[in-house]
Parts: sequence; C-alpha cells; structure tokens
Amino acid sequence: MRALVTGGAGFIGSHIVEALLARGDEVHVVDDLSKGKREQVPAAAALHVHDIREPLDTIVRESGAQGIVHLAAQADVRVSVGEPAFDAANVLRLGQDLIYLVSSTGNEIGGYWLQGILGDGYRIHFLRDVYFGSHIDSTLVALRPGLVLCNPACCC
Repeated sequence: MRALVTGGAGFIGSHIVEALLARGDEVHVVDDLSKGKREQVPAAAALHVHDIREPLDTIVRESGAQGIVHLAAQADVRVSVGEPAFDAANVLRLGQDLIYLVSSTGNEIGGYWLQGILGDGYRIHFLRDVYFGSHIDSTLVALRPGLVLCNPACCC
C-alpha cells in the first residue's frame, strides 16, 4: 500500500511510519517540521516538507496515496478553539471520498476547510454524533476497495 502520513516527523507519526515501512508499505511523510524533526523520518520514507494548511492535492496525487494517516496537529487547545482551520483531523480517505469524523478531536469547521483545500475532486462525508473524544482510526479501517472494517462498539 502507498500511505501518506501527515505529521510523520513527530513522535507518534514517526513510529507509525516505521510500522508501515516494516510491513512493506511505501510511505510519504508530510510535515512542516515546526515540531517534528527531519531525523525522525526513516530514510526509506519520502519526506515532503509542507504545511497541511496549504493545498495537499498535488502531493496526494503524485504520491499515489491509497490511504492517509492524519496525525499533523498543533498541541495547544487554545489555538484549536481560536483557529479551527488548524484542526482538520479525523479523516479517512477512501479513493476520492474522505470520511471526516466530527468529535471533540476534529470540529466540523475543519472538515469544511479541508474540502476547500482539496477542491472539487474530493468529497467530504461527515460522520456526526457517533461518540465523543476519539479518532476515526479507532472507528473505521479501509481494508480494500469495497471493504471497510467498523468498530461495532462505536458506530456500526
């Protein structure tokens, strides 16, 4: 699988990148290096130094990403409240469709911002009122085209 990991130069992101590489995946890391460190990105991963608040469509298209692990974030909750565009989190890409989990860790405004950044070539589907305070990766996992694993304790 070709995976794109935002925030892949950070502590958690770099461990996810290592795990994906260990299972044989091709990995592209998108990180602006404002908090993450270049040396934490394994040499086998392609690093794109890029701010996720800017358009990602070229990187997504050129990388051929089949899945996106979105870990890029800022750590200050005050910024999240005052600048919701910083929090376009909780996204699962399934081809040209993106499922966006609206929860305490990803507000709806961030989803609309993401739609604006990606443009009309992608569709955002909001998953609302499922539960509070978790990430989409604990809810849905794309296994292959047409097959999604869903955590029944959360929303299925």
